[in-house]
Amino acid sequence: MPCPRFYKASRKKKSVHFRRSAHCLSDGPKDPSRRKVCPLSRLAPLFLRGPSRKLPGARPRAVAPFAWRHEVSHPLSRGRGRRRRALVADAVLTYLRLDGDGVAVEQRFLEIDRATLTVDRLAAELARYPELFRLAGGDGEPLWRSRYPVFPPVHCVLTGGSRAVLERRRSTAIALLRSDPRLARAPEVSVSICLLEDLQAEGPFAPIFRDAREPGQPVDWLGG
Repeated sequence: MPCPRFYKASRKKKSVHFRRSAHCLSDGPKDPSRRKVCPLSRLAPLFLRGPSRKLPGARPRAVAPFAWRHEVSHPLSRGRGRRRRALVADAVLTYLRLDGDGVAVEQRFLEIDRATLTVDRLAAELARYPELFRLAGGDGEPLWRSRYPVFPPVHCVLTGGSRAVLERRRSTAIALLRSDPRLARAPEVSVSICLLEDLQAEGPFAPIFRDAREPGQPVDWLGG
């Protein structure tokens, strides 16, 4: 059964919901290249959920989906052909959020880690985002500004193991990131990690994310 490449967002009776754009997701796609697309598509509705219980200081559930793109490639060098390096984000999320009397645009890079990489490789992959932030064109302007008004924070979602294993994996990845000079040279870049189990149970507005710069202070997906 084919796997959908995206979800279509729609509104009905003032509520936001996702409508699948293709058949039901299968647990084991036959095409290996689509193994990430399936779990990523399952994540899309999770980022619209409010907290499942009352939390102190919880943010209101006031977001609407605008865009959800898979496998978004970004150049990491100005070379051509084989010399050209690229960062391929698993997904880029764009949401509209009510902000007082106006609407704010929220964008996020999303990575899903299924524990198939070694933890040092995972940290190295996440440290490529600060590289993207610092890469400039011939005119000195950052290349990412041709796509994004501000550089999107990075969320990495961990799955593929027991809770104890994934918590240890998160702590190790954060320790490696904190010691990576690429992240130190780009203080504007936010990289945070959460567990899929927590995202499913609590939703993104709960303090389930650990930012690599301040791992001792759990935050929600908006950084609060």
